[in-house]
Amino acid sequence: MLKFMGDSVLAVFPLPDGADRTSVHCAALAAAREGITAVEALNETWAARTHRSIGCGVALHVGKVSYGNIGAADRLDFTVIGPAVNLAARLEQLTRRVGTRIVLSEDFASALAETVVLLGEFALKGISKGQLVFGLPQLTGKPLPPTQRFPSTAAGLRTDSDIPEAP
Repeated sequence: MLKFMGDSVLAVFPLPDGADRTSVHCAALAAAREGITAVEALNETWAARTHRSIGCGVALHVGKVSYGNIGAADRLDFTVIGPAVNLAARLEQLTRRVGTRIVLSEDFASALAETVVLLGEFALKGISKGQLVFGLPQLTGKPLPPTQRFPSTAAGLRTDSDIPEAP
């Protein structure tokens, strides 16, 4: 885990040149599942005492980032920046709208050795082209055929604000 950002967490799994991409992606997915399981267990404990719960959404993406200390000499912050970080943040915002806890970018999903389902193609704020977004069959609430897509808008893409909240 790299840092907490408001109510979000940024975790980075290094993918050095020559590394087995599939095993790194599987490790990241396993960590996401473990985090969701921990939140569900916490919610069960809290439900008995407070009748409250917290939600959790995870986006998994792979891409190049720049990292290091950023800021002024008296206030440095170690972080990662770059288009891959921005895309992951935008993808995470889709989890509530598409009704699943984990969403995967096309780049991430392509290296997994397990079945994924296409959730749709989305126009995301600050991202120049539409993004194919995938999910895991067991987390989508119902099995989706791999070719299912959300209806397109006139521009051919759904925007994240066009998609109704999942029940």
